[in-house]
Amino acid sequence: MRTRTLMALVLTSLMLVPMAGAEELVTRVALSDEGALGENDLGIRAGAVSPAGTDVLVVGMEGFARLISADDAGKALC
Repeated sequence: MRTRTLMALVLTSLMLVPMAGAEELVTRVALSDEGALGENDLGIRAGAVSPAGTDVLVVGMEGFARLISADDAGKALC
């Protein structure tokens, strides 16, 4: 009986020990304000990145569409 109790305590304590060391992940993303696409609400509905990852197409209500450089968001291509 004592062996079963001891075994249960050992197994329970093993379940409480983390299986992998949890390292604190450090991620850094630099954000900056590149300006506005328009003076009023454009009703942005969708966006897509080009296959090369160099351009972003933004589509909104009332026929709004703008092609923006992914490298320089302040530079509208169309």
